[in-house]
Amino acid sequence: MDSKRAETLYELLGEIDDIYIEQAEHCRPKRAWPVRSLRRLGAAAALAAALLLSFQLWYSASPVHGTTPAGDAGGGPADAASYHISLSQVPFNPIDSVSDGARIWYDPTLYHTAVWGEEELTDYYGNALAVPYVPEGLTAAPGNGTARVILAQDGTVAEDTVWLQFYHDYYPNGSPMLTEDAAAELGFTVTVSKLGLLGDCLYLLPGNEVQTFSIGETPVTFGWRSMPYGPYDPDTHDPAGFYDFYTAEWEKDGICFQLLSHQLGAEETVKITAAMILGRDAVVVEP
Repeated sequence: MDSKRAETLYELLGEIDDIYIEQAEHCRPKRAWPVRSLRRLGAAAALAAALLLSFQLWYSASPVHGTTPAGDAGGGPADAASYHISLSQVPFNPIDSVSDGARIWYDPTLYHTAVWGEEELTDYYGNALAVPYVPEGLTAAPGNGTARVILAQDGTVAEDTVWLQFYHDYYPNGSPMLTEDAAAELGFTVTVSKLGLLGDCLYLLPGNEVQTFSIGETPVTFGWRSMPYGPYDPDTHDPAGFYDFYTAEWEKDGICFQLLSHQLGAEETVKITAAMILGRDAVVVEP
């Protein structure tokens, strides 16, 4: 439809903004209707057409639709306004247990401990330690800006594991506080290491055949377990209850990551993971 015909159509409705005329010029169909056909539609048809075009203009400007394309199974393009993930397409591998990444003993005559601050950590990891999205109500642990690393006498890094913690509250000694409703932590821990010194997840799958889910170009292994918490019955040893425990493991730019999520749920776990991988918090996790 050319601009003249667009003006004729909208004049039936009275004065309108010039922006709709300009939009009609750029959105004209391949085959234009004859003027006599437009006249036969009458005022009611003209009104319906104008309302439809107004809806299309609103829809294309919506932050969830036109300017924010939804992604495929792995989400939308990394440079989109926001990155969409369908939670129903994310596989959560059943977990039997998770072992802590306990520190190895190093001979003090050959190695020494060094405390790295933000400057040293940034030099070593770049921006990889940034956590763009933190669920509401969680705060960073006091020690998040430092890490104890093990160095050989020649300066070679032997232990580079960094723990980043974000929980709802902390005890005076800095450890995450348990919640009132469940004797369990509420929040998440991210473990980072270039040397791969992380905890181990033991999955309940034949041959350890885990499924992965790609966020951008990064494959992620998500896991889930119904985690028991105390106090335990002295006779039956049954727990007081259970909560959802989720994990995420991935590698990007030669750096290994592991996320342990306590009582946050699947949606928040996926959103935290995607935000770290993409380097921004504009992530939408849909059902």
